[in-house]
Amino acid sequence: MKKLVFTIVIIFILCSISVIYANVELNSANKVISSGPVFQEPIVGKIIMSVDKAVLSAFFKKYPNLKEYQSEVNSLYKKRKYAFVWYDEEGLIEFANLLYSKVNRLDEEGLETTLPYKDKIDEIFDGESTKKLSQTDTEILLSSMYVYYAQTVYKGIDSKKIAKTGWFLPLKSLSLVNLLDSLAISRLGLMIPG
Repeated sequence: MKKLVFTIVIIFILCSISVIYANVELNSANKVISSGPVFQEPIVGKIIMSVDKAVLSAFFKKYPNLKEYQSEVNSLYKKRKYAFVWYDEEGLIEFANLLYSKVNRLDEEGLETTLPYKDKIDEIFDGESTKKLSQTDTEILLSSMYVYYAQTVYKGIDSKKIAKTGWFLPLKSLSLVNLLDSLAISRLGLMIPG
């Protein structure tokens, strides 16, 4: 019985020593790491993509049929500190493809509308297209497409058409900028700058 108790005590002591030694070694390694200079590896290939007010203004002069969406698009970029919405380091984000798919199904949902410059937007998603828009034009076209979609789907039918039908329910006020942020976060877990 004495041998069994002695063996258990020895095992307990050895385990305690090894745990204490491991903690001391870990703490000393942490001190060495934290006391030395901190170097951050440069991020290779990461380009900060943004637009500015002048680029937005020039875009809407180039694409005048999108002028009705200009104020919402400007608000969208202002809130995001003019950072790109539809691109990351790897290219177009998945949410851009999802939105394009939703816009293409509006007719199936019973909403007969026409997206200005739809042919240009189709070229963005056509992998075989030889005509490639600039990244900035693509970015702002997609933002305009988002505003078009959100106004068509979330804000509903034109008030003149509503008056003709006699359906006088008040429309809710909706911030398309905040809607985009909430959609992007909930669908894809995206980080929103700002």
